[in-house]
Amino acid sequence: MNFIKKYKIFKYSGFVITTTIINILQNKMFCDIDATKLYLLKPLNSYELSNLLVDKNPTQEMCYRAIKSNIKLGNFNIQSNTVCLAYIEHDYNNLKYVREQTKELCRFAIEKNANAIQYSNNQTYELCKFAIEKDVRIFQYIKPSCNINKCCADENEMLLYINEIYELCKIAIQKDSFSLQYVVRIFNQTVKSILLNCENQTQDKFNIIIDNKIYELCKLAVQWDGNALQHIENQTDKICELAVQQNGDALQYVKNQTYLICKLAVQQNGNSIKHAHIHILSDKHSITDLYVLAIEKNYQAIQYIKNPSDEICKLAIKKNYHTLKYIKNPTDEICKLAIEKNYLALKYIKNPTDEMRELAMKKLNEILQNNNKIIDNTATTNGIIVGNNQNIDETNVQTDEQKKCYLCLYLGFLNLFERP
Repeated sequence: MNFIKKYKIFKYSGFVITTTIINILQNKMFCDIDATKLYLLKPLNSYELSNLLVDKNPTQEMCYRAIKSNIKLGNFNIQSNTVCLAYIEHDYNNLKYVREQTKELCRFAIEKNANAIQYSNNQTYELCKFAIEKDVRIFQYIKPSCNINKCCADENEMLLYINEIYELCKIAIQKDSFSLQYVVRIFNQTVKSILLNCENQTQDKFNIIIDNKIYELCKLAVQWDGNALQHIENQTDKICELAVQQNGDALQYVKNQTYLICKLAVQQNGNSIKHAHIHILSDKHSITDLYVLAIEKNYQAIQYIKNPSDEICKLAIKKNYHTLKYIKNPTDEICKLAIEKNYLALKYIKNPTDEMRELAMKKLNEILQNNNKIIDNTATTNGIIVGNNQNIDETNVQTDEQKKCYLCLYLGFLNLFERP
């Protein structure tokens, strides 16, 4: 029933539609139960209530009237399927008051809200999977049903139980890799609580299997998102390598960094060099190699390198002249190299020499003489900014002198050629 029809019912019934009632209709305060019908229904009288509580086949309307009368599900002597469905539809939390739960009732409640899994007395693999797929956050309520005596007596049953929980953990991690922070703990606690009832020999055997399963879950999590590494207590080099290969920034969560792990991280993300513990790498050649790899991947990584050598600075400048702004005390040679790369590098030099200004003007003249395109992200034409590699409108600018004039206006605004 749409909102307009509900409005007509209220109007026809002589009720005044208040803001509260409209909010009930719009927000579906009573879930899927027709809010209008529930509002209009009369509460049960004492005679109707006494009959309803023992009725084996009550009508749906009578169930709704019971809800309207604030009768709790636990008060029913006979909890028929109709009664249970009506109450669960009204509020999924009513599942905990159902004395004889069926798979259909549990699934219906979980369909309403995945949190209903915590009230299920028999958490089968199918129900748990259904709930996790709806909302991974409910994994904390997952306690798959298990026949302890049967599992302890039959190793195949125990292995089957472990594999079922493992599959549920995989589903949770694939939905959200950060669920690893509680998935592994719950997996470990759930299975080992069953093992406590088994013989010591059986415990030792399955403890190894459990550790291997946990390792596989950790691998899966970091392959989906490297940052999940922060939730792994017992890190191995292999796990860390997989994490930084997926996301170089995961290097910040590596407890014991090695050259290989740092190398893989900067190859994935050059800026991850800022997380590298350079002081643990005693070999200067290894450190230099990391810096080179980082800049090759991302020239901006030079801003995270403390006291870079001239060779590293030159490499960064060759990649992009903008890196000059990250170099604190560049030498004249590095400044000239940046200007050779692009005359606009002059704006990053605090106290440019006359030689540097002349070199910048020379590069500018070469551009004006050899090409009509402005090879930079900015150029001004009649007050309009022209984008990268776009031709200046020839009708507005006819000569090289005019082009030079417009460019110098822009460059003059940056004080590039003004002497102190």
